[in-house]
Amino acid sequence: MNPEDDLRSARVRELALEIFTTPEAASEWFTHPAPALGGRRPADLLATEKGTRAVADVLLGLAHGNVM
Repeated sequence: MNPEDDLRSARVRELALEIFTTPEAASEWFTHPAPALGGRRPADLLATEKGTRAVADVLLGLAHGNVM
């Protein structure tokens, strides 16, 4: 990953912490398959800009009460 990718990934992880409130809960979400991401693990998608955006979109949906 380049520095921009690292920054994007860090921002998404911060968003997850805001939503899940504990590092443990956020970490668990990142490491388990997410139906809203086609059954892929969010952590696996953070290696690309497109994947990071997909993870952020799911997190923002959760933050707004969407069940994903």
